[in-house]
Amino acid sequence: MKNILIAAAALAGLVACSKHAPSDTELTTLLHSGGLSANTEAATRTLDALAVQCLAAHSGDADLVKELPSAAISEVAKSRCRRRLDLWLADSKRNPGKFKFEEIGTPAVAQQAMKLYLANGGTPFARDSDEPKRALPPPTRMPERIPEGPAPDIDTALSQADNACKDVKAAVARGPFNPRLQRYSEICERDVDNTRSTIERLRQQGRQADIDAQARRLTKMAESARNILSHTN
Repeated sequence: MKNILIAAAALAGLVACSKHAPSDTELTTLLHSGGLSANTEAATRTLDALAVQCLAAHSGDADLVKELPSAAISEVAKSRCRRRLDLWLADSKRNPGKFKFEEIGTPAVAQQAMKLYLANGGTPFARDSDEPKRALPPPTRMPERIPEGPAPDIDTALSQADNACKDVKAAVARGPFNPRLQRYSEICERDVDNTRSTIERLRQQGRQADIDAQARRLTKMAESARNILSHTN
């Protein structure tokens, strides 16, 4: 008879252990978001959304899983969040009841966590089917490019740019001092000298398209110099 009582007590202990589940307070303490002070009441604590998603994803509860975004139920996401919860379970302040993941990763505890999360102001998770389908905007029609006319002669363009730069330099020398004109004079003269070297290299390489591009740029440069002079005279 004594052996029967001992066996019954052991069986009762095993049943009690198998039903070891956190209370609302214990679950909130474990899954709370952010740092909490000791005198904060558990009922006012907000549960961490990712932690609640993690329990739901691991629970195997079909009704809970279908409420989750697909990103939360991927194997990579489940593995990552499991590692995070394992750290929380090892924290005696979060987990004074020493619960194991197997004890909280059940459908019942996951449902309990979801109810606490929503009851304490948590935002319902957006399922993929709930996300608005954004129509793709119509393709942008690029404006038709106006074909450029024939490129100016490169030697003429160089000469015009050089003369314009010299005019700017002469205006600087005459004064009065104009900082904008001074800066442009220095840049202009240096640019023309560098372009001459570039043109020689392009000619040796037979790159006529690039030479034409330089000719157009020099023409605009000469126009810019004359425009600056007209506003400083």
